[in-house]
Amino acid sequence: MWTGIMVRRQNNNGPTFMASTSRPSLFQRYMNGSLVLQIIIGIVCGIAIASFSPSAAQSAGLLGNLFVKALKAIAPLLVFVLVMASIANHKQNEQTFIKPVLVLYLMGTLLAALTAVLASFAFPTSLSLVTSEVSQAAPKGVSEVLTTLLYNMVDNPVNALVNPSFRT
Repeated sequence: MWTGIMVRRQNNNGPTFMASTSRPSLFQRYMNGSLVLQIIIGIVCGIAIASFSPSAAQSAGLLGNLFVKALKAIAPLLVFVLVMASIANHKQNEQTFIKPVLVLYLMGTLLAALTAVLASFAFPTSLSLVTSEVSQAAPKGVSEVLTTLLYNMVDNPVNALVNPSFRT
């Protein structure tokens, strides 16, 4: 629903505000819209690009990979901050409803584990480990270096602590 835009105008008596009759552009409406709608539009655009030009989709795939890695990077921190805020805002003698949350969490975890075990029996796989010596190859170009740099910028903080990229 369009409600109009307030425009500030300066005159001799000071600033006055008046409604503008111009409508917001399609880009402005998109940027002020729902995040879920923006993600859905991005998925549809990605599918369209992949259908019409696979080579362009490979190039645009970098944006999707960065988005997923950024989500993985921010999720643990976001959960931590939300839990800490919830604990800090808890009032004494206030009912918390934690029991249903814990029960659902445990049921979901057990159901996921049971599903994984059943899937491993339904679709058995064999794993053969190769013990050849691992060697690192030099980057093939500047684009590979920049891609690795961008991926490391949005890496999961826990993964960054476990696997540091510096050498001693």
